[in-house]
Amino acid sequence: MHYEEHPSKATRWRDGKLHVLPAAKQADSTVWFSHGPAGPDSRWEGLLARRRGEESAVICAVPFWIYDLSLGDEVAVIPSAEGPLVATGLRHHADAFTFRVSWTHPHPHQPWLGLMQELESHDCWFDVRSESFLALS
Repeated sequence: MHYEEHPSKATRWRDGKLHVLPAAKQADSTVWFSHGPAGPDSRWEGLLARRRGEESAVICAVPFWIYDLSLGDEVAVIPSAEGPLVATGLRHHADAFTFRVSWTHPHPHQPWLGLMQELESHDCWFDVRSESFLALS
């Protein structure tokens, strides 16, 4: 199995600097989502979340690998046999959209920052995976 937890918190560019998503600052959990084939090669993405009781959490991250899920969505959760929370379904869609952006050629100067600056007026939130891959909401 392959587990990928987010390396950063969702941010946006505003007034000449990066701002962390307030909900991401308040996140108190990581919720795990399975994607890809089941079995020994299964893949899991861990997203920051804020609990809304024993059985639900609100996603405080922009997903990289999980489709049909976005920042602000509320999901049903259960603790796994090992303890961490696992998503079992969508409870409420937050009417947000998620896009992934990838550059095929390496850029030396943080191309994601230029994109954040370009989209500042649209109130987009970003999670940066690497110099060449980001997700935006």
